[in-house]
Amino acid sequence: MQDNWINKKMMSLKIICGAVFMSLPIYGGLGFYLVRTGKIIPEMIEDVQFKLVLVVVAIGTGLFTFYMKALLLSKERIIKGKDIFPSPHDSSERKYSSLFQRFFQAHIIIAALSESVGIYGLIIMLTTGDERLFLFLLMLSAILMIIHFPRDDRFRELIRYFEIQRNMGTRILR
Repeated sequence: MQDNWINKKMMSLKIICGAVFMSLPIYGGLGFYLVRTGKIIPEMIEDVQFKLVLVVVAIGTGLFTFYMKALLLSKERIIKGKDIFPSPHDSSERKYSSLFQRFFQAHIIIAALSESVGIYGLIIMLTTGDERLFLFLLMLSAILMIIHFPRDDRFRELIRYFEIQRNMGTRILR
């Protein structure tokens, strides 16, 4: 029963993260279409500082995803909640629902931050016409999404940790 429930929940999370990933080709197509067909004519800003600021913000956001993943998915932080230790007699769905909600929320936040790197690339493309930076940031965004894609084994590891803490009768960080 537990495996079936976990598989269903993980599938919904993977579908949402996959949909966010599929937005990148849309950004790519939109950027190239608008610029190459002349629908939007970039100012061809030669201001290096403008590009540099956007690239630094984009790369900083990409690096920030690793910090957020470590923070939001730390075992101590996830187990910290007051509703995380239900009765051991509850069904697995009820027992782990709060744990999965935290796991789910963390991955949605990380996917959104990863996607924003590609959006910064789109902004650069539409304002300056710089295709190389656009493609670089779009690829960086895709790589971040692949790295941070939710994995079943990570959630199962949290469940094992959760069970150990509950069986020991401890409440972490309380």
